[in-house]
Amino acid sequence: GKYSTLKIAGLLILFSAFYAAVDWHFIAMSETGVRFVYMLKFHNMWLGALCAQTIYISKESSWIFKTIRNKAFQLLIWLLTFIVLFIDKKQLDHFHIISSVLFCFLILIAINKENRLFNIEATPFSYLGTISFGIYVYHAYVSYILRLALEKSTALMHLITNFPILYYMAELGGTILVANLSYKYYESYFLGMKDKLYKK
Repeated sequence: GKYSTLKIAGLLILFSAFYAAVDWHFIAMSETGVRFVYMLKFHNMWLGALCAQTIYISKESSWIFKTIRNKAFQLLIWLLTFIVLFIDKKQLDHFHIISSVLFCFLILIAINKENRLFNIEATPFSYLGTISFGIYVYHAYVSYILRLALEKSTALMHLITNFPILYYMAELGGTILVANLSYKYYESYFLGMKDKLYKK
């Protein structure tokens, strides 16, 4: 309704003002403070919260859900995401915001069960849900190790600069591998204990 639209608009204005203040140094924040904000991705998390709040207060019949269920729009989001993967983030202004917006739309498209362009509920993707805790916990460590390797190797840095998608593939593959091992040899033990305790 009208109230929901105004609320979403208000949240978007607040987010935009915060991002502009940090990005353009309009607020009394040192360079260290700005880096701290970017390092912890506060603006990305805020954008994710805005996306979640927008869906929460929107009705099934709203223009947002109608847009998400449009196959042409879904194809556009998938294509843009694919293109962004091949772009060096240093060459694209506000890369993190653009990628966060695309990721928000990808989540909404994934949970949408009506008029899907692609069905991503296949077994391999479902397994990613099973090991999602490990993916969340370990992705930062995998990323750190990869970045450390890039700093130590000029050849690797040159390769990733020319083909940035290789970095994302390595980070994603490494994270899934570590999360899989963690689930099989560590988390499953505690999950088994939970099941035994629950049965009692």
